[in-house]
Amino acid sequence: MVLEKAGYTVFTALEAPALENTLLSQKISLLVLCHTLSSEKCEAALDFAESKHPKIRSLVLTAGSTPCSERAHDAVLSAFDGPRRLVETVQNLLENVPAASL
Repeated sequence: MVLEKAGYTVFTALEAPALENTLLSQKISLLVLCHTLSSEKCEAALDFAESKHPKIRSLVLTAGSTPCSERAHDAVLSAFDGPRRLVETVQNLLENVPAASL
């Protein structure tokens, strides 16, 4: 809701099939992965996204260090940094990217 209020189009996927469908059917500029995902699910989501959209940007939200957060991403942000920092990070990641969707 925070990103939608900031003017972004947001697609939510709660399970892998929904994520895969969204990545195959929509133009996604930024993949935001929640800190509640297991490391395995986070890694699988990144692998799939990068295989279908090699230039996709990613933001991993964390609640501590995990293998997924240590992987090379465009950004890693603590889930506890708050909504303002989230919006600022997304804005920075999507600078010069047309028609951004999340």
